[in-house]
Amino acid sequence: MKQILILTISLIIFSILGFGIFIFLSKTADVVATGTDNGTETIAIKPSKYDGVNVKTIERRENTDRSLLNVAYPVTENDDINQAVEKLSQEFIDSFTQMARSQETAYQKFLTETGEKSFTTVTDYTQHFDVSFANETYLSFVFDRYENTGGTGNDTIFTKVYNRKTGEEIPLANLFTDSTYLKRLSDIARGILHKRIEKEVKTLDGSKQALADFVKNSKQAIDEGTKPVPENFNSLVIDDNGTLTINFDKYQVGPGSSGIVSVEIPLTDIADILAPTVRDIFSITEPTKPEPAPLPPHPQSTGPVDCDVAKCVALTFDDGPSIYTNTLLDTLKKYNVPATFFILGRSAQIQPDTIVRIINDGHELGNHTWDHKDLRTLSGEAIDAQLQKTDDLIFATVGIKPLYLRPPYGAYNSDVLKHVNRPIILWNVDPEDWKLPPHSELIKRMTAPSSGAIILAHDIHASTVAAIPEVIAELKRQGFTFVTVGNLLQGPLEPGVAYSHR
Repeated sequence: MKQILILTISLIIFSILGFGIFIFLSKTADVVATGTDNGTETIAIKPSKYDGVNVKTIERRENTDRSLLNVAYPVTENDDINQAVEKLSQEFIDSFTQMARSQETAYQKFLTETGEKSFTTVTDYTQHFDVSFANETYLSFVFDRYENTGGTGNDTIFTKVYNRKTGEEIPLANLFTDSTYLKRLSDIARGILHKRIEKEVKTLDGSKQALADFVKNSKQAIDEGTKPVPENFNSLVIDDNGTLTINFDKYQVGPGSSGIVSVEIPLTDIADILAPTVRDIFSITEPTKPEPAPLPPHPQSTGPVDCDVAKCVALTFDDGPSIYTNTLLDTLKKYNVPATFFILGRSAQIQPDTIVRIINDGHELGNHTWDHKDLRTLSGEAIDAQLQKTDDLIFATVGIKPLYLRPPYGAYNSDVLKHVNRPIILWNVDPEDWKLPPHSELIKRMTAPSSGAIILAHDIHASTVAAIPEVIAELKRQGFTFVTVGNLLQGPLEPGVAYSHR
């Protein structure tokens, strides 16, 4: 009996030790499970070349190899990072499971109806990752996904950056000084990709027109895919060599045959927009900021045109700047027409160069709030923030504080007026261009003002910008002189008072 007891205790101790050894080894050794409902599954955890980062892979082969899953993701020493990465990987796995089930149902139906095998009802999902950068504080992972369901596969690539001490995810925007990085990266990437197309077309055969169309269509795709918005720049990879790689998804900036398209930029070329932490990591000296060029005379003052004598009209544009604003500025410069731009702070921070150009071209800037909220629905504190944040951005960009406010929708009440410390500029000609009327109708609506009118328009609409040359020509034919709002109204204007015409 004593021997049996000793043997039993020994077996228990051995089992406990064995289980502990299994748990430890399972972090770095293969764990294979077979005999799932539809096939097999293999799970493996192995070390990577980076200290503190293991690689976990999950492979499934289901439905007689018609459904294949291969997912790899990192396992680190930080549980918060692991949970975040596992969650996004599990979402990918769940998508595979749902798609595989749907594809298999379609396959079985096809097989029953025809008795033939289908080679298109398959599901092949793959997720790889790589460590693009790692030090004591930061980890940067690049995830590459491929999805195929029997037709053309789809590639996507994205980046996640984590603080390996706290487990906090670091937004890509935090790698830069402010949100203007999007415009900078957009301009650089667009320029590089345009040059690639111009080089590629020289190697192609075809008629002159066909090649010209190829270049035009290719550049349009590039311009669309490189717009300065966060979703177009969600895969920014900084590697140990001090290079920033921008990865664009399949179809984002060109045909599917191009696959994932990458643009590489030395960090030293964009040192001025890098966050101090990034510069410190790569020992990049902060560039010396050049002295700003002297500003031209402030156009927001009484101009040389006497609107008591001249037949004046003021063109005003709301909601910009946008991707169409520079085209509009080209038109206004060509015809020597001043205008007033009521800008949104949210848009201005993405296109600061456009704001500088508006001032340098002799136009006028007005405050249209930060992000176009109806001021009547906000608290007093929120109203102040909408105006002050936009004022501060404009002042930091061009050294000017807007003299006028145009409230979104032209809407205000007594509560709003308590927080408005400047004149309110409305309008008396509204072509309702936001409804996108026919071209001829839009021109008709914009070219029947009375003297002293303020015309409302929006430079966020391509159709409006395209109509401006004809609007200018017709109004000049009618004898109108174009002026800014400040020139039109002249004289001291009262804070909190609304003006819609001269």
